[in-house]
Amino acid sequence: MRQVHFSPRNIIGNAFPSKFFVTSSALFLAALFLFPLMLSAQTGTSGQIAGSVTDQNGAVVPDATIAVLHLETGSKRTLTTSADGNYSIVNLAIGTYRLTITKNGFKETSVSNVVVNVSNVTRQDVTLETGAISEVVNITADNIQIETQSGTVGEIVSGEQVRELPLNGRSFTQLTQLQPGVSAANNFDSKQKGLFGGVDFSVNGNSGQANLFLTDGANNNDTGSNRTILLFPSIEAIAEFKSLRNSYGPEYGQAAGAIVSIATRGGSNSFHGSAFYFGRNDKLNAFEFFAKNSGLNKDKLRRNDYGFSLGGPIVKDRLFFFYSQEWNKEIRGKARTGSVPTLLERAGNFSQPRILANATRCSGPAIGGGRPGEATQIIPAANLSAAGLALVKIFPLPNVTTNTSCNNWATSANSPIDFREENVRIDYNITSKNKIFGRYTQDDWANGFPTLNGSLWGDDAFPTIESSWTQPSKQAAVKLTTQLSSTAINDVQFSYSANRINVDPGAGADLNADINAKIPGLFPTSGKVNGDNRPHPVFWGGIAPFSSSSGSDLWTQTPFRNALDIYTVRDDFSMVKGNHTLKMGFLYDTAAKNEDSGPNNEATQFWGPCCGNNSGNALADVLTNGSLFGFNETNTQPVGQNRYKNLEFYFGDTWKARPNLTLELGARYSLLYEPTDKRDLISGFSPAAYNPARPATDPCNGLVVPKGTNPCAGIAGASTPVEFSNRSLRENNYKNLAPRLGVAWDVFSDGKTAIRGGFGLFYLRERTSPYFAALTTNSPFAISNGGQRTLDGTVYSGLGAASAGSPRFGLSPEAATPYSMQFNVSVGRQLWKETVLEVGYVGNRARKQLTHNDVNQVKQSNQKAAAFAADANAVNALRPFSNYAAIYQFERNGRGDYDSMQVLFKTRFAKSFNLQAAYTFSKSKADFGLNDSSGTNSAFAVLDRNNRDLDFAESDINRPHIFVANMVYNLPEFKDSNPFVRTVIGGWELTSIVRLTSGTSLTPQLFATGIQATYLTPQNVLVTQGFQAGITGTGTGVANQRPIRVESEPCTLEGTKGTYFNSRAWTLVGYKIGETIPTKSTCAGPGTKNVDFSVYKNFSPSWLKSSFLGEGARIQFRLELYNAFNTVQFRGDSLGVSFYNGTVQCGANPCSITNNTITSAGLADGNFGVARRAQDGREIQYALKLYF
Repeated sequence: MRQVHFSPRNIIGNAFPSKFFVTSSALFLAALFLFPLMLSAQTGTSGQIAGSVTDQNGAVVPDATIAVLHLETGSKRTLTTSADGNYSIVNLAIGTYRLTITKNGFKETSVSNVVVNVSNVTRQDVTLETGAISEVVNITADNIQIETQSGTVGEIVSGEQVRELPLNGRSFTQLTQLQPGVSAANNFDSKQKGLFGGVDFSVNGNSGQANLFLTDGANNNDTGSNRTILLFPSIEAIAEFKSLRNSYGPEYGQAAGAIVSIATRGGSNSFHGSAFYFGRNDKLNAFEFFAKNSGLNKDKLRRNDYGFSLGGPIVKDRLFFFYSQEWNKEIRGKARTGSVPTLLERAGNFSQPRILANATRCSGPAIGGGRPGEATQIIPAANLSAAGLALVKIFPLPNVTTNTSCNNWATSANSPIDFREENVRIDYNITSKNKIFGRYTQDDWANGFPTLNGSLWGDDAFPTIESSWTQPSKQAAVKLTTQLSSTAINDVQFSYSANRINVDPGAGADLNADINAKIPGLFPTSGKVNGDNRPHPVFWGGIAPFSSSSGSDLWTQTPFRNALDIYTVRDDFSMVKGNHTLKMGFLYDTAAKNEDSGPNNEATQFWGPCCGNNSGNALADVLTNGSLFGFNETNTQPVGQNRYKNLEFYFGDTWKARPNLTLELGARYSLLYEPTDKRDLISGFSPAAYNPARPATDPCNGLVVPKGTNPCAGIAGASTPVEFSNRSLRENNYKNLAPRLGVAWDVFSDGKTAIRGGFGLFYLRERTSPYFAALTTNSPFAISNGGQRTLDGTVYSGLGAASAGSPRFGLSPEAATPYSMQFNVSVGRQLWKETVLEVGYVGNRARKQLTHNDVNQVKQSNQKAAAFAADANAVNALRPFSNYAAIYQFERNGRGDYDSMQVLFKTRFAKSFNLQAAYTFSKSKADFGLNDSSGTNSAFAVLDRNNRDLDFAESDINRPHIFVANMVYNLPEFKDSNPFVRTVIGGWELTSIVRLTSGTSLTPQLFATGIQATYLTPQNVLVTQGFQAGITGTGTGVANQRPIRVESEPCTLEGTKGTYFNSRAWTLVGYKIGETIPTKSTCAGPGTKNVDFSVYKNFSPSWLKSSFLGEGARIQFRLELYNAFNTVQFRGDSLGVSFYNGTVQCGANPCSITNNTITSAGLADGNFGVARRAQDGREIQYALKLYF
């Protein structure tokens, strides 16, 4: 078997990677054993206090003793200031501390209420007063400070915000939207969890799949798509979290966007906890816009969220616990309607067709073509097909009588959506210098039968055969913290994260089995992954004219399996050396993801009656023995077993160059090994491996396969594929060295004015879904055949030799890792006590991002000829690899640019009023889809691989203006008033979240081959001609082509509700077929205007405070309003972006190679620019909560 090398190995020598592997393995093993002994940095579970100690004249005070007491657990640390009077206390558990500073000749100074936040440095400068050490000066620290210690852009979301703000669905993901630079995708819905709960948002112009979610430092991403997370930590279990959005330190890797670092709650020396109930009922909710306009009833909604938490000491000052449990029980209704066969039609009697008052025929044409029953319109019993009679049972029985609509079936399917989560954490102070914590969390999300139709994939248009979905997830983390000295701390951590996605029959399993028995497959059942339990045969397009509001296709993909396991070990070391805070460490993780490519792929695929023996009535053909149907079938379902490893090292130095100037210098080296398949069952097309002399029937021509394999062996007529130089089909990149730089200047040395900046490279662990979606389904891993057959399989015709297919996907082989260059500069000012304002520029340049394009695009010189080619084979002859049609190649050459002004304002008054507001003015441009989690969305396929600049335009997450604000306001408690006043007037609390944004940029599209030309012959006959390679002639075959922008017309309409695009702003007139490839144009869709508001009443009756729950116990009644003003907010992803799919003319003569300019076209599609869905109307949630 021949072997070729595709990448820099040929230049730098093949010895380098193996030599590097040996060296890196040795370094890793050494690090694994030595780092815990000598070397840590806070990465997701801890924070830091730093500052300087001076006297009243501003002179530094060296060797001052600082004692640090963690008030919650009694943990203590002691250190002394450096020669320059500076100090830094690293790796502190989050919480509230008291600092005590002593030095001979000065009064003792005690600083209380020093709050340490996750992944953050709290600045606390201290001025000592001259006097006896026996005298004490008490100071209370400010909670809101100007950042003077780091160039990192990121914000803390406090525990108060987590538990007091009105969070729709009680999900922390809504809080990720409260910072500047965060642009939610149109499909982002924070109230969802499980498979409904995608975290679809971009941070500072990065891909929505570039963010990394950490829970206590453990990876929480589903790395298949990077758009869903494994666990949704309970609000009760979250202590706080930090969103690191730009230029963060070298201790963080595998993300090119944001790091969302969640710290969970632990126990303390006092017992604390909560019990809660939250409920919703559709009777309290407003009507959704489209339901109201259509006169429909509200969909049913019943939601009950309840649970509890408890934390406290097991052994005071030593051993602590925290436990939480939560249940979400929801019933969500959705109306489903459709047209189904009548009872007579189901039995083969078409003598009484359904005809409406307006003469519309709902039953399909009369039986004709000489088929049985033509004379009477009743199929004789002897001619009825047992297979067809079984199949027709998929249609529910009619239950609506109407003479105005073909829809004779309706149901309101009440879908159960259940969620449960358990969480336990143990913290143990082994000694004064050794601490360990462990946490285990598991949750289980389920959408049982009937599923919430339209929210998941892979089910029939009717609920007779339907799936049941579950997603169990779990995560464990253990961390050992060792204080090596008063200035050195080491962490070593192990974590395990996992989830499963299981799709099983929820209804109709017996019917599914009966249909499979009566419509047998062409290939043996023994070769099917799911055997007798495989999905029933697929009828694409259904059985006309019957359909439902969910579509017409009859298909299911139950059962389906998806499994992910991530194992991680990391070590982090921090040490203070003079004015330097050093940090270094490593991370190693390994992951396994198994995923079915789609169980319906191994089911027989039908596409309707054919071949001259049909009656004209599709249902009658299904019910008649001997009817022939076009079909195709694959012998098995490919299953991907993806594996990958990461090995990373980092070093950083935070240098206090001057008392008011901090420099951050660091770097991270990332070896992100390219994924492999456990069984090596992947292949990709490579132009270098293609042999034009081979016949088109060769399924392996142009294939590259993992090293040491030959999946084409034994396949008749197959050539020997090229072995790649490794098992990944892409070279590993050994050059991922990422510098991280930051600067923070305390301008006047008073902690009130700061100028900060940062720069860094950030390499992304790319999602692995393309492997499952493409390379596992490539030739030659599945054998297919097709032609015509009867349903019962007694007659087959037109069958050729079974084929292993042809290459459809490729992978660019060069060593390249997606990355972003992030940079920022900002000015912050404390306006008054506990009130700060920061204004800054934040930029990003994303490079080498995942894209896909047709590597077999028609040659540029042939595009005009291809547009007018007679058929698909003629188009293929004009391609570079003429044996094949379109071949989509995944490449890493996408780019995105982001520039923004970001403003952040925070204030706190008297501990009762907290307000945070953020504004972002930005522009995001890209040539790939920033919210394309699959990497295969046809709208973002490269239009012309010879001119990538045509696709570089405003991105799909571009929102020029974003304003967000949140408030928590505790009204006076009137503690000194009489009980009546305290009870009735005191204890009220108001909270709110406000979000106002521009709409995202949308791009009008043309379906690749949907447009046709018409002309009249001299005999006055209307002739229609298609464009086999699309009107661009590129032959891409997907909906990524687009009309010409008319710059003189505004793209949006004013004063129209629900219609946004001005159809006059685009045209096809002037389009030169096979020549014109327009630049991508965009238009802003509907924006967001949302206010969530809540009113709480807190009660602390004396009987409660005197109970075993303690003085801090209180009861809270909550009333929360989501979309409080019931503002209609149309969803941008519901706008019709298909501009035109009709006919065009090229003057009076037929369109041709010599007459290829379009002179006229019809009106734009009726749904172009029209919104078809809106965000939920106002929903009201009521709750009762106990705190103690």
